[in-house]
Amino acid sequence: GRPPGETATEEEIARQKAAMMTKLAEMRKQREREEEGRRVADFKRETDAARKAQEAKERWERDELQREKERVRKEREEERRRKQELKERLEWDRKERLGEQQRAGTYVGDVVSVRRVADAAERPSVKKKAGADECHLQLRLPDGRKLQKQFKAGDRITDVYDHLQTVAPELIPFHVMTTFPKRTYEGADANVTLRDAGLCPRGVLVVKHS
Repeated sequence: GRPPGETATEEEIARQKAAMMTKLAEMRKQREREEEGRRVADFKRETDAARKAQEAKERWERDELQREKERVRKEREEERRRKQELKERLEWDRKERLGEQQRAGTYVGDVVSVRRVADAAERPSVKKKAGADECHLQLRLPDGRKLQKQFKAGDRITDVYDHLQTVAPELIPFHVMTTFPKRTYEGADANVTLRDAGLCPRGVLVVKHS
């Protein structure tokens, strides 16, 4: 060591100062390296968190889209099922009404044709004044069309059914009714003559789907 009372030379002081500056520089670089490491770690954590959040959002959106597709599929399937049930119910109702018409003798097919022939045979062949035995009918169909047809006053409403079944079979099953007074003619009521129904010499019958 240096003897007591002896001061350091300028060269020694310069070396000590240089050593201190070197140590301070190393400490500063160490702090900078540590700070850089913390910044990199923070950035990595933030990036990972953002990536996970984005992945979670995309996963939720995919699940939500899948749920929406499944909901729409079920709604369409339910709609098809309801339409099929309605179609089957309407078909069953049509067959039931057709069976009732056949049992009541108002079916607009062969049964009516046979009755019309029998009725024609029973009608008196008395010669009447020209036009007195005529009945001009306007038939108003469900789709808005209006048909004009000339009948005999002694024809029955079942003959009207027969005519409609021939010219517009797509209407089956159907029934007819007067406008005023409002009255429906089906079943046994359809066996009345046009004259007795008050439809001569001119009348209107409205055709409705049954």
